[in-house]
Amino acid sequence: MISNLKVNHLLNPKFIDVNELSFSFLSNKNSGEFLVFLSKKQDFSESVETKKITYKDHLGFSFDSKLDYGQKYFWKVVSDIEESDIQSFETSPILEGKYIGVSKDFPKNKCPVFFKNFNVDKKISRALLSVTGLGLYEAYINGKRLGNSFLNPGYNDYDDYLRYQTYDVTDFLTSSNKLIFSLSNFLIKTFKFSLVIHFHLSSSL
Repeated sequence: MISNLKVNHLLNPKFIDVNELSFSFLSNKNSGEFLVFLSKKQDFSESVETKKITYKDHLGFSFDSKLDYGQKYFWKVVSDIEESDIQSFETSPILEGKYIGVSKDFPKNKCPVFFKNFNVDKKISRALLSVTGLGLYEAYINGKRLGNSFLNPGYNDYDDYLRYQTYDVTDFLTSSNKLIFSLSNFLIKTFKFSLVIHFHLSSSL
């Protein structure tokens, strides 16, 4: 039996970075070769890569193909005697936009709060909000805090990388919305966000 297909030790993860992905699975067949299929479609009609691995690599391998940001992928593992269930993962969208911060004379011991009001007059199919900060942040939509973690965006090396989080806010949005970002009193009070809203085709014409 081929089971427990995971990406970065997670089952069907969402909004993971396209870089340094590690795939793994379990199998009762402890020898021989396996084929791992990766596709953009659940019926595998849009193949991305088919990779051959041996059992010794089943707890940590990667694909050679460059994966796209903001894309859902499907994958499965096949041996000469059995086939796994189809699993999926979704890569995070690219965080675009300009950094927003306070003026130089803003009090150092104060926590700034930014907000944006916006209306939506079409039927939403999906909405994703990506956020990061040079310093800590909390994000709210219509009074509801996004996520359940603290100290976001996490540990960063500003000379090397900057983490960001993506939230599915589809169910948070109404016709009239208020987006709030609360920053810490860190030395650098700057953040960046991107809100991408997909509409149903019938309402976007």
